[in-house]
Amino acid sequence: PAAAPPRPEPGYIIKAYALMNGQLEYIPPQGKWTATLSVTNLANKFYYYQLFGGGAVNISSNVAPPREVHFTLRHDF
Repeated sequence: PAAAPPRPEPGYIIKAYALMNGQLEYIPPQGKWTATLSVTNLANKFYYYQLFGGGAVNISSNVAPPREVHFTLRHDF
């Protein structure tokens, strides 16, 4: 049997986090268009989603994007 992999160092462990995203869509009863408003990271929470160990001293990370708001207007022909 293979030996168990070593436990990660505490600096490489990402703490648990929760995200809130939202989306509203309006479709008129007689129209051929729709309007959509969506928001990602609604609480504008700072968190890491990936950590890299580059050596004994170097730790790189990827930080999640901040709150983003998107508006889409669509017309069907």
